[in-house]
Amino acid sequence: MLRKIFPLVIGVFTIGLLFNSCKKETQDPFEGIKLQAYYPLEIGHSITYDVDSTFYDDFNCIKYTRRTQLLYTIEDTFTNNEGNLSYITVVRTRADETKFWEPSDVFYVTRTSSGVTTVQQNLTIMKLANPMDEGFVWDGNSRVPAGDQDYDYYQGWDYTYTKADQPFTGEKVNFDRTITVEERDHSINNPDLDPALYAERTTSSAVYAYGIGMVHNEFTHWVYDPVIGCRAGIGIEMHAIEYK
Repeated sequence: MLRKIFPLVIGVFTIGLLFNSCKKETQDPFEGIKLQAYYPLEIGHSITYDVDSTFYDDFNCIKYTRRTQLLYTIEDTFTNNEGNLSYITVVRTRADETKFWEPSDVFYVTRTSSGVTTVQQNLTIMKLANPMDEGFVWDGNSRVPAGDQDYDYYQGWDYTYTKADQPFTGEKVNFDRTITVEERDHSINNPDLDPALYAERTTSSAVYAYGIGMVHNEFTHWVYDPVIGCRAGIGIEMHAIEYK
């Protein structure tokens, strides 16, 4: 049941890195808080996260946790099928600072006047949208295919900007200027209150820092089957600890 949860989890980890400034034109497509500032893209730059994962194993009916690290590095570009420049981000993982980085995944990031879109494992998601104004809402998952039960929980998300231009206190690093995207907060029933009912829970949010990119992410998705009395799913929390 977990096989199609991971694309969004890693997808929601997508980041931009350092800021490339540009001259103001008469009609600037990046009005207000700049997309390129909160999701900057530059080859060679990277960001490292501590990652806390929670796994709900419905086979053994247990919950377990672990901490690992992820490294995102922008390594190349290409022109996509729509004629836009896309940035190739390589994901590497390791257990902790004593281990070597191992390749884990690759995703693509494209920034246009409409917003910032990521493509990973054939899932296309608009992480940020223009205008970047407090309270602005968009359907970030509009290009995720409907009709497949494994992707049902992607539907109906309302991405919303909150806490614009506010500081954020991270686990190890603090950030002076950030914007938060509340992506999903959905639940059906609660097995802790009534274990006889089907239940599910999906939450997702991300914090982007000026000149850096995504610095924090929380994602949870699980379903509860009353027949077996167990949850199946995953929870992830990412904390940016280093960037360059």
